Amino acid sequence: LYAAYTVHISNPKVNDRDRQLRQLNTKIEQKLEFVHITKTGGTTIEREGCLGGVIWGSMHYFEDLFECKSSDIKAWKNAGHLTYDMISPWHMPPRIMNRRIDDDMNPYLGSSKLFTIVRNPYTRWISEYYCPHAGYKGAGKHNEDTMNKWVKNKIQKLEIVYANYEKRQKESETPWRIEPPVHFHKHFINQYEYVYDFTGIKIVDHVLHYEHMKTEFDGLMLRYNYNLTLPSRSEMHTWHNGVGLDRRLTWKNLRNSTVVAINRFAAPDFGAFGYKPVQTLYQSETYSPDPHDGVCTKFRPGESRSCLREAE
Repeated sequence: LYAAYTVHISNPKVNDRDRQLRQLNTKIEQKLEFVHITKTGGTTIEREGCLGGVIWGSMHYFEDLFECKSSDIKAWKNAGHLTYDMISPWHMPPRIMNRRIDDDMNPYLGSSKLFTIVRNPYTRWISEYYCPHAGYKGAGKHNEDTMNKWVKNKIQKLEIVYANYEKRQKESETPWRIEPPVHFHKHFINQYEYVYDFTGIKIVDHVLHYEHMKTEFDGLMLRYNYNLTLPSRSEMHTWHNGVGLDRRLTWKNLRNSTVVAINRFAAPDFGAFGYKPVQTLYQSETYSPDPHDGVCTKFRPGESRSCLREAE
């Protein structure tokens, strides 16, 4: 969905309020706001929310999607200006949105608590590969060679793009005005960028795990008195680790060189969220994609070994 909304990015009203969260929806007593990271089951969260009368994520921008109530960011509109700010804003990390977007366009400012879902980087990359929007679109989709080559090539290109972006930021007197790289609807962004601000402060209050999504989501909803629960995994229509009827590849099909590439690119995600990186996964019968440790309460890349972690 190439879509855009009208924003004023040249002179945002607020540039440094990364820890303020706003209750945008005025029709519902909103206590939680959802941060949608790609390929972590976010569409399921949005669908179940809107069917229960709660507007989250892309529901703020789209009219009547999933039979949801009307959107509440009315400046959103289909347009042809494919700038970073205008493409899939529900996938924009809060720390970037808080610097680039006006307050009245930002669902993350105010009194609501933010929550998100993260997942093991190995399974997330498999999910990105199979994504109908940003994933592989050629022949032989279930071919192991094809999948490993695609993942390694994608990571190599992303590393070049991000290196150029960081270089431009360092050379600029106003680095926050440098437009971040635009990948297909903000896919492939490392997950830690959504959870922590630029100083390492955790700005998303509740980090749930894809691997335990129903249990953790249902528990969070109960805590905040939402009358919402997720269906069983088989009814969520989300990809899972097992080989399905369509013979999808899994993390067990990742070869050593692909594992090394993912370890390098997604190192901050392994560190911040307690997932275990390994050197080999191919046909492993012992590795578990589940988190092995709690989420860092404060995190900057390279500092995960000493971070204080939340209780699991």
